[in-house]
Amino acid sequence: MTFDQSGAGTVSVQSGTLSFDAGGSLGGTGTMASVAGTTLAFGGGAFTIASTTGFSGAGTIAFNGVTLDEPAPYDITGTTSVSGGVVTLSGPLESLGSSLTVSAGTLNVTGTIAGGSYGFSDGVTIGGGT
Repeated sequence: MTFDQSGAGTVSVQSGTLSFDAGGSLGGTGTMASVAGTTLAFGGGAFTIASTTGFSGAGTIAFNGVTLDEPAPYDITGTTSVSGGVVTLSGPLESLGSSLTVSAGTLNVTGTIAGGSYGFSDGVTIGGGT
């Protein structure tokens, strides 16, 4: 489903999986959230996200074969998964979660990093962060 959001508000996955699979635009203000035990997935296509739309929650954020740049705060305490595609976190990074998986894709972290540092191997690049 193509997702185009230009207003204000929160998208919060309360159960199961919510998947956006054809690209889209998140141009408004608000939060994309996933509670524990749920998944917010982005698959296929290119997503344009405004600097006023952040990601948060204790669930899973899954990026599957997408091109996506997240210029707003990213604060996931659950799981971040990148499988194919290129995901760039150019906004403030609070947390990638308790589990990070990058397979057959690229995760670029170019925003500021709060509260410490992360160690990575193949598929992850860091530049511009502090």
